Amino acid sequence: MSLIEVVIATGVLSITAAGLLSGVFQTRRFTEDNIYETAALNAVSSYMEQIKSMPYDTVLATMGDPTNVPLPTVIDHTTADPLRAYVWNHGTSLWTGGIPNDKVITINVDDAGNVIERMDLRVYAFLTNIQVSDSLQAIEVQILFNWKRQNETWLGIFNQTRVGNMKFVRSSIETY
Repeated sequence: MSLIEVVIATGVLSITAAGLLSGVFQTRRFTEDNIYETAALNAVSSYMEQIKSMPYDTVLATMGDPTNVPLPTVIDHTTADPLRAYVWNHGTSLWTGGIPNDKVITINVDDAGNVIERMDLRVYAFLTNIQVSDSLQAIEVQILFNWKRQNETWLGIFNQTRVGNMKFVRSSIETY
C-alpha cells in the first residue's frame, strides 16, 4: 500500500467518523431536549389536573377577583403554590390580574445531592368565562408556559426558550 492510498483511506475514515460522531451528539441533544420538555409538561399537567379537580365555585371566585384570589394549587401535598390567573374582562377587552409563576426545576443531581442541571419554568394561567346561559356555565382554562435550560452556554447556539400551551374547559356540571 502506497502513502497516497494510506492518506486517502485516512481521509475517508476521518470523514466517516466525523459524520457518525455528529449523529451521536445530535441524538444526545434530542434526548436531553425531551427530558426537559417532559419535566415542563409534567409540572404544567399537575397544575391542570389540580384545577380540573377544584370545585367550580373556587375557579369562579378567582374569576371574580383574580388579583386577590389565586387558584389554590400545590407543589406537593404540603407546599402551597397558588397560581394567580389572568382573567379576560369582556367589558374592557383586557386581561386583568395575574402574575407569572416562576419555578426552577431540578433535572439532575450528583451523588452528593448538588444540582448539576436545572431548568427555569414560567407558567401563566388564563381564565375566560364562556358561559352560554345561566344553566350552562363554563370557564376556559389555558396555561401557557415556557422553559429554558440553565446550562446552555455552548456558543449560545442552543440557548433558546421553548414554549407550550395546554387548555381545557371547566364547567359547572360536576364530573367524576
